[in-house]
Amino acid sequence: MICPKCGNKVKEGDVFCTNCGAKIEKEQGKSQTMNEGKNTSFKINSAIQKVLKKEWVPLVVIVIIAVLMADVIGRISKTTSKDNSSKTTTKAATYEAIADTMEFDISDDAIAFINDNPQFFPGNSSNTGAISDHIDFSMDYAHVAKNPFKYSDRLMYVFGEVVDCQELEESGKTLTYVQIEDYSGYDYCVYYLGELPNVFEGNDVTVTFLPFNVITFENIGGYYTKAIVGAACYVNYAE
Repeated sequence: MICPKCGNKVKEGDVFCTNCGAKIEKEQGKSQTMNEGKNTSFKINSAIQKVLKKEWVPLVVIVIIAVLMADVIGRISKTTSKDNSSKTTTKAATYEAIADTMEFDISDDAIAFINDNPQFFPGNSSNTGAISDHIDFSMDYAHVAKNPFKYSDRLMYVFGEVVDCQELEESGKTLTYVQIEDYSGYDYCVYYLGELPNVFEGNDVTVTFLPFNVITFENIGGYYTKAIVGAACYVNYAE
C-alpha cells in the first residue's frame, strides 16, 4: 500500500503512515489493490494482443500486396491498348505502373534501358549472353543504396534466399513479386513479368535485375526493412 499524502510505502494493516503520520483508510487500500490488479490484467491483455497482432501481420501484408498487385495488373491491361508507336514500350509502362502503385520513383535511364531491351524482361535462353553483357559484377548493395539512380542503366546480380514470393494472375497476365535476402543480410524486392513455377519461399536463387530505387517497409517483427527494388530478368532456382 502507498500513503496518499507522501507516497511512502506502508504495511498492510497500518493505521497511520510511518513517514508523515497521515491516516490510512482501509477502503483506500482495498481500492488501490483492485486498481493494481486491473493494471496487471491490462498489461497481460495488451501483451496477448501484441502477440496476436504479430501473428496476423503476415496475412495483412499478403492482403495489402495482393490488392496493390491487382491494381498493377489492371494498369498493365490498360497499357496493352496504347498506341504501339509510343516511345514507351508496354513493359516500360508496366513497370511505371508498378512504381506508381508501390510509390517509388524510376529514373529516365531505367525506363530507357527497358525500352531499348524489352526482351530482357523477362529474359530467355536465347538472350542469356546479351543479358550477361549488361551485368555489372562490381556493383553491390552498398553502391545502389548510396545512389540508386546512378546505377539504373545496368543490371545487377545477386544470390540469396527467397523470403517472400507471391504470384497474381488476372486477365491472362501474371505478375510475380519476389523478396530475396542475400547472405550478407541485405534485401531485394523484384517484380517478374510472368510465372516462376520453380521458385518458392525458402529457395536459394540467383537473380539478375535492373535496380530502380531503394524502398523501406515495415516487417513482421515491427522493425523496418530497407531493400533495393527492381525489374527481374531472371530468378533462377539454385540447386
